[in-house]
Amino acid sequence: MTFDSISDLWNKWDIRGFVILSLLLQVFLILCATLRKKIVNRHIVFLLWLAYLMADPVAISGIGLISRSQGKLFAHAIEVDGALQAFWVSFLLLHLGGPNNITAFSLEDNSLWQRHLLGLIFQVSISIYVFVQVFPSDKSLMIPTMLVFLFGIIKNVERILTLNLSSLPRLKKSMLTTKELTSDAYSKFVEELNDLGYVYSNEEEAKIAESIVVKHAYYFFQIFKFFIIDLFYTSEERLISCKYFSKVSAVDALRVISVELNFIYEMLHTKALTIRSKWSYIFRFIAFIDVVMAFVLFNCFKKHQLPKLDVEITYILLFGGIVLDVINLFVLIFFDWTIARIMHYKRGPSKLDSFLHGLISTMDDMRKPRFATCKAKPNTNATYTVLHTPFIFQRWSESI
Repeated sequence: MTFDSISDLWNKWDIRGFVILSLLLQVFLILCATLRKKIVNRHIVFLLWLAYLMADPVAISGIGLISRSQGKLFAHAIEVDGALQAFWVSFLLLHLGGPNNITAFSLEDNSLWQRHLLGLIFQVSISIYVFVQVFPSDKSLMIPTMLVFLFGIIKNVERILTLNLSSLPRLKKSMLTTKELTSDAYSKFVEELNDLGYVYSNEEEAKIAESIVVKHAYYFFQIFKFFIIDLFYTSEERLISCKYFSKVSAVDALRVISVELNFIYEMLHTKALTIRSKWSYIFRFIAFIDVVMAFVLFNCFKKHQLPKLDVEITYILLFGGIVLDVINLFVLIFFDWTIARIMHYKRGPSKLDSFLHGLISTMDDMRKPRFATCKAKPNTNATYTVLHTPFIFQRWSESI
C-alpha cells in the first residue's frame, strides 16, 4: 500500500471514522459504566477507564477535523457534504456531554469542572464557526442541526454543573448550608422506626420491601455523607442508627447499607445530583423532543444528492441518540434517587401519585432479593446461601 493510497483512505474516513468511534464510545459507556461498581475485573475496569479517557478527545478531534475542512486549503480532500458536516458537529458536541452514569472516573475529575467549562466554550465557538461557514449557502439541514445543537448544549451544561456540585469543596459548602430532609421527614422516619418489631440480627430473611429499603437508605445517606467531608453526625443520629440496625434482619441491614453506598457512589461519579431536579426532567424532555424532531426532519429531507454512506452514518447517529436517550429514561425510572424522591412525599389522591406508587410496587417485585445455594468447595457437601438477584438489579454487595 503506497503513501498516496493511505492518504486517500485517511481523507475519506478521518471525519467519518471519528464520528462513528465517538458514538461507539458513548454506547459502551452508557451500557457498561455501571459495571464499575458491580465487578472488580481488572480488564473491564481498564476498558472503562480507556473509553472514559478517549471519549472527549475523539469528539474534540472530530469537531477539529470538520472545522479544518471548511478552509479552502483542505476543501479538495473532503468528500462529506457541508450540511452533513455541520449536522455531525452537533452530534459530536452532544457526545461531549457524556452519559449520565459516569461523569468522573476518580474524585479528582470533579475538580476539573472549570477546564470542562473552558473546553465547552471553545468547542461551541468552533461549532458556530462551522455553522457560519455552511448555512449561508446551504440551509437544507439547518433546523435539525440546531435542534441537536441545543440538545448538546443542555447535556454539556448538565455535565459541568454535575462536576461542580460533586467537587469536594462544593459538596462541603452545600452540606453545611442545605438540609435535604425536612423535620417532617425526620419525624416520620422516627415513627417508622418505632413501628419496627424487634428481630434477631442474624435472621437471614429479607422482610422489608425494596422501595422501603431505598427510602431508609436515603435517610442514612443524608447522615453518613458528612463523613466524606470529615464531619460527624450528632449523638441523636447515632442512636437512631444503632436502634434501626438492631431491629432489622442481617439481610435487610446489608440491603440498606448497599443502597446507601450506591447513593454515595452516584453522588460522586454520576449525574445524580443534577438529573434528580425538576428542571432536569423538563430539560431532558425538551432534549428528547429535539432529537426526535431532528430525526423526522432528516427523514423527510431529500437525500438523493448525498452519498449513501454518509446518509447511513447520519441515520446511525440519529437512531443512536434516540435509543441512548430512551435507555437513560428507563434507567431514570429505576433510579434509586427517583424512588427515594417519590417515597418521601405523601401519596395524594391524584392519578399520577397512584400510578407512581403502583409502578414502585411492581418494581419491588422485580428487585426483590433472591437467594442461591452454593458449595463451599467443589469436592465437599458444605453449602452456603448468597444473594442472587438478577444481574440488572444487583447491588454492589452481590457482585463481590
